[in-house]
Amino acid sequence: MLKPLFVPKSQRQAQAVTLDVDQADTLAEERERLARHEESVRIAAAEATRAREAPEINASSVMDVDDTDDVDVAAEFEAWRQRELLRIKREKDASEAIDLEEAERERRRNMSEAERYAEDMEKVRKQRREKNSELESLRRQS
Repeated sequence: MLKPLFVPKSQRQAQAVTLDVDQADTLAEERERLARHEESVRIAAAEATRAREAPEINASSVMDVDDTDDVDVAAEFEAWRQRELLRIKREKDASEAIDLEEAERERRRNMSEAERYAEDMEKVRKQRREKNSELESLRRQS
């Protein structure tokens, strides 16, 4: 589609509509899109014609279908039950994690600025100690 070009009413009669570079590119892209569409329609028509002309598939040429449903109903039920219990446990764990996170947020909100700063600094110190211990263990291994 071409981009609309606003022309004031006083200039509409006198000005000839000219295509700028962007509009020319847009026209070229539109022509290319139409050509691809026509090619797709042609390919689809050829496929439809080929499908109509193809010989019918008889039942003997079709592979045997795997029909093992209801072979061991008790085992299938137990497998479903295990999957369902795991799903319920996953959902419960996710819900508990969200509740714990919300409780932690609320606890931090109720702290003063100094308490939050002290807690953050302790967390940073702990992380540095862990990082240093990891580095020391790697040095010992080398």
